[in-house]
Amino acid sequence: MRRRAWLAGIVAVTVIGACGLTDHPKKEPPEFSAERLGDLSEQDSILDLLDEDEREAVDREGVTGARPAHEGAPVEAKEESALDKAGKATFSILTVAVSAAAVAAPFFLF
Repeated sequence: MRRRAWLAGIVAVTVIGACGLTDHPKKEPPEFSAERLGDLSEQDSILDLLDEDEREAVDREGVTGARPAHEGAPVEAKEESALDKAGKATFSILTVAVSAAAVAAPFFLF
């Protein structure tokens, strides 16, 4: 009887979790948000205006954000799918479960 209750609970959690994987329509972003700025990767960096000797000095100092002249625009990352999100969530839950089991295991030795 206990096994059936556990099985029913696991099935219920799985079904409830799967219901949240549908794609919902995207809401319009707020008036003041970064989403409204669009793709800024095609815009030139202010560091592109430097002379050759200034660029060498920036490279020596290791200033971040300076793109080499031969490098193109950054590669765009694709949007994460619902299956990827579910996999990451499952992995997180299993990680917590294993940690909790490791903490509880010594209590079952006696």
